[in-house]
Amino acid sequence: MTYLTIGQAGIWKTSMALWNYVIEKEPRTYFAYNNRGITLYAAGRIDEAIEEYRQALALYPGYFKGHYNLGLAYYEKGFPDLAIEEYQTALRQAPRDINAT
Repeated sequence: MTYLTIGQAGIWKTSMALWNYVIEKEPRTYFAYNNRGITLYAAGRIDEAIEEYRQALALYPGYFKGHYNLGLAYYEKGFPDLAIEEYQTALRQAPRDINAT
């Protein structure tokens, strides 16, 4: 068991490495695309983040966090109308979740 843990330590070194690994093993894991998008967004790679959020939403359109994050990225890119649409979708999907606001 220790060998597996040590062997996987490299996978967890960075969040990008982790989410790349998850997507490689389970390509239909919507939240991994969302989280990879968050990593890209934090690195200032907004266009790539948008693609990751879109992929997450293609797999699970009801994922309010994906809509919210896509809204953030659209706003950052200077598309406030698209951002508002995504925020509104997130709020419709999770009106009682504090993270959607």
